[in-house]
Amino acid sequence: MDILSFVIGFGILQAVLLTGLLVFSPRDPRLPNLFMAGLVIAISGRLVLGFLTVSGQLNAPPAWALPLESLAFTWGPLLYLYSYTMTRQHLGWPQVLHFLPALASLWIIAPYYNLAPQAQAVVNNYLWYGRYDSSVETRFEGLVTPFHYVWIKYRIHAIAFLLQFSIYCLLLVARLRDHNRLLQSHYSSLEQLNLRWLRTLTITCLIYIVVLLILKRIPQMFFGSHGVVQDLPYIALVLIIYMIVVAALYQPSILHGVIAASGTGSGSPPAPNAGAAPGEEVGPGVAAVPAVKYTRSGISLEDAQRFKTQLMDVTRQQQLFLETELTLPDLAAAAEITPHQVSQVLNGQLGQNFFTFINNYRINYAKELMADPDKDGLAIVDLAFEVGFKSKSSFYDAFKKAMNQTPAHYRKSLKTDS
Repeated sequence: MDILSFVIGFGILQAVLLTGLLVFSPRDPRLPNLFMAGLVIAISGRLVLGFLTVSGQLNAPPAWALPLESLAFTWGPLLYLYSYTMTRQHLGWPQVLHFLPALASLWIIAPYYNLAPQAQAVVNNYLWYGRYDSSVETRFEGLVTPFHYVWIKYRIHAIAFLLQFSIYCLLLVARLRDHNRLLQSHYSSLEQLNLRWLRTLTITCLIYIVVLLILKRIPQMFFGSHGVVQDLPYIALVLIIYMIVVAALYQPSILHGVIAASGTGSGSPPAPNAGAAPGEEVGPGVAAVPAVKYTRSGISLEDAQRFKTQLMDVTRQQQLFLETELTLPDLAAAAEITPHQVSQVLNGQLGQNFFTFINNYRINYAKELMADPDKDGLAIVDLAFEVGFKSKSSFYDAFKKAMNQTPAHYRKSLKTDS
């Protein structure tokens, strides 16, 4: 057994073990784990095909080859439905339609099953071994219909898969963006709620698709060569299996939080230029915007102004922003108004979402501490925790976005000015 066969075989073994962990994990909700387990199984099916190919066992028996390749059309739907169940409460029967391309792929290759095993072996040999052998191609052409000859010769099924998977990845990026906006409307800390790892995985898949298309599929279709990344897909799939399963196992359950958030506000994204009413400071680097009329919200302009004052006063006086797990309903309870009214005031009066509103207070407080000589020796990470952030990275991101410089540079500039 060569090194590539060992790597693929080891990846298959790990996929089986990790699938078992996902299926039998006691964590709730179970449905996302089941979709992720299905994705791992589908990817491992492609690894099985790769193992049979590189080990020379593809035709023992030959009938499994094309069906295993058709499993690739389930990757996009399973990944998308995993994200769907992680960010939505219900899953309806129309979601079954996502698997129509996989069924269509199986229907297209149905005549393959009518062939004798020897003829199936010829098809497999042409597709995976003897594609550029004229004698093998002649035998293959005599066994299949003109449609199937073109379908396989020009790898149309592979191009269709890359197109389908790309579309699902793009849809997933859009869904995760909307999901993050919803979270920012209701939570002050997102470390345990966002699906950043899934976004990273999706973008990685898009890059992988582009590289595979340029370096392998296009050379196969138009230049009659194997391309320069013949073995890369198998190695990449082994790595992807590890990435998605480990990340999915460690991703905390967020479904309950999303359900709660969806009932406490509009969930619409905030205005791009966040700010405060004239004469009032809400956060650093924030431009003021004029107050808006609440013609459709049911809140009068006078009430909106009063609610805004209540929100700002209670947040500042009670230092609610120091609570790392503060949520929009918590703020609403402290200000004695409804969560829906809080959301409307933040978006309409201040042009901010809840996440930005609270983090601006934290950043202002951090600036005060950095200017305090008694806090001069306080490390940045300790400063982040003291002002309400849950991690150093989230503090850096928020501070740099608001101040256009890192906390370290800001602290250094204070010393230079003094």
